Amino acid sequence: MADAIADYTRAIELDSNYAKAYLNRGVVRAAEGDRAGAIADYSRAIELDPNYASPYYNTACAYARMADSGQACQWLDKAISLDSNTARAPAPSPPSTASATRLLPGSHCQPTTRLEPPPLLPPTL
Repeated sequence: MADAIADYTRAIELDSNYAKAYLNRGVVRAAEGDRAGAIADYSRAIELDPNYASPYYNTACAYARMADSGQACQWLDKAISLDSNTARAPAPSPPSTASATRLLPGSHCQPTTRLEPPPLLPPTL
């Protein structure tokens, strides 16, 4: 995965306004367990393209993995407000017992809700 981070970093060096490169580097960082680095990359992608729903969704995933339901819900609601299909990632297989408390939009997603971290959206170009 270090090669992937290096490749996305190089893409960013070539075009520092390429939001998808930040998103994709964030996905790789999240897969490596670097949630802070992933959130920083997602944040930069959002700065570059505030209407791009995927970094909001992946930020929600990162916060869910850190057991911060309040932040996860806020980011998820923003992702859904931009693209209602973004948060419709497939359920993990096999479904866990917490599937009823996956990231859910709107009134279902409360700061006290126990969230099951959904899968990240995969890198895209």
